[in-house]
Amino acid sequence: MKPVTFLWNSTSTGFNYAKLKIKEFPPNYMPNQGNIETAGALFYETPGMGTNENVFSDFLSFQENYYYAWQISINTFNENNPSGSANHSGKMKSNWFVFRYVSNTSDDNSQELTAALNMLNNDVLRKLFDGGFTPTGVVVYEGKVFTGKEALDLINTLSGKDIEVQIKN
Repeated sequence: MKPVTFLWNSTSTGFNYAKLKIKEFPPNYMPNQGNIETAGALFYETPGMGTNENVFSDFLSFQENYYYAWQISINTFNENNPSGSANHSGKMKSNWFVFRYVSNTSDDNSQELTAALNMLNNDVLRKLFDGGFTPTGVVVYEGKVFTGKEALDLINTLSGKDIEVQIKN
């Protein structure tokens, strides 16, 4: 018996091309589920699908404190779209993922606090963030002052509850 031999020919078929899209949002306009598809400026998009170049190694110059939302999409190959045509509506897309670019890492607690406050789904807080306000890290609740991890834990316990927001100088 002769050993089994396999021959591999690499053929560019388009089955493994992904497209990366990144949108940019200014510091005073944080993206959310309601505006992420329609708002923001297109910051980066993978050059045409079907190219053989390494497109994920491009240098991207992020701006300080700006928000960036990214999504990956690929063509769907099925019985209705066997060639994966880019003009066909059959695209699979990932969820949108959002990050805020901050070069200074000392601001980590403020970012976590902002994310936790956004999870409260409070319109007043959202308007403040859209206006460019950032939390100081101090939370006053029932007359007590909380900072750091205690403030973050407190905000996480308030998720799903009705809250009243007061701005103090």
